[in-house]
Amino acid sequence: GFSIIEKNTPDRFEWQNKGVKAIQTLRDEYPDRPILTFLNAGTGSGKTQAALKMGIASSIGEPRLTAIFNLRTLRSQTGAEYLNLGLEPDIIIGDKISLKIGVEEASLAKSSSNKEDVILDGNNDDISSSSEYGTLYENDVDLGIHCKSYNLPEETSKITSGKSSGKAIIASPLLVSTADYIATAGDPNAQRKHVLALLRCSNSDIIIDEIDSYGSKAIVAICRVIEIAASFGRNVIISSATVSPTIVDAIFNAFKDGQKMYDAVNNLGENKVVYSIINNYIDPIVAVDNKINHEYCNRIREVISRESNKSPLRIGKIFDIGSTSFKYAAEAIFKEALFLHKNNSSPIENYSNKISVGAIR
Repeated sequence: GFSIIEKNTPDRFEWQNKGVKAIQTLRDEYPDRPILTFLNAGTGSGKTQAALKMGIASSIGEPRLTAIFNLRTLRSQTGAEYLNLGLEPDIIIGDKISLKIGVEEASLAKSSSNKEDVILDGNNDDISSSSEYGTLYENDVDLGIHCKSYNLPEETSKITSGKSSGKAIIASPLLVSTADYIATAGDPNAQRKHVLALLRCSNSDIIIDEIDSYGSKAIVAICRVIEIAASFGRNVIISSATVSPTIVDAIFNAFKDGQKMYDAVNNLGENKVVYSIINNYIDPIVAVDNKINHEYCNRIREVISRESNKSPLRIGKIFDIGSTSFKYAAEAIFKEALFLHKNNSSPIENYSNKISVGAIR
């Protein structure tokens, strides 16, 4: 089974247990309030699993989670990782190119885990490519990879069109989706897709991965999803190695505006947001406030101060090529690569040569 608190956790993953316990403390103290979580952790720190654990920890009642990703970053890896954890996610992709790239991976994951067959559903709803969200709705399709079969009331057939992907959006306890689909929750012009996405946001907590990879128009759409989720009292987890204070402010205000609607409908009279900031370098913080920027910036400064005292793991150099000539550029790059190799290489036992590994961008 999948445990949100691991025993005998390696030291580099212990931060996940601390984060889960911090959120559980918040949930115990505020049993009916939606929680906004910022999860900042570097590559290789187990951020994908951590987001899932914290999503479960913050749930009110039985967990229902939706993990959404930018089209450029989703290649079904998260779905495959969830499968490897013994979970059974449904995967929705709203982009034909991403689908073609992801089908083979989903098939391999299905074969290795003996899960459901790969299911491909197509639909042509009327969504204009000139939507206010820009390229977020780049391709007008409704496609599911690895969607299980759910038995839903007959009344839902009009919005699911009887498709496994539509049923999964409503019923799945763990949904992995590209952002273009879930973002239609804030776009009534998307018609059937809007209804499905809105239903999903109304009864599922949201995990948003790598939010710093979105453009300005897409951020507006994502903030609208956050506002909608909060208006239904749902938790939101922002998982990314880095998030600028400006984006953090936008997310926080969207969540706060949504929560105001939730409070008004439920006669709660609350204004402040319950939130947590989880980091793999320093201890988590939990708070209840109507602003976050100052606290978040303090956390960034604390991380920078702590990490600046460590020895650098990657040594880089920025240099001016000085010419658009390919030959000249190639020679300049080669020269600089030799310089870095000379200063950073390591000896190989029983060999006279030395080795270094680097990247040129």
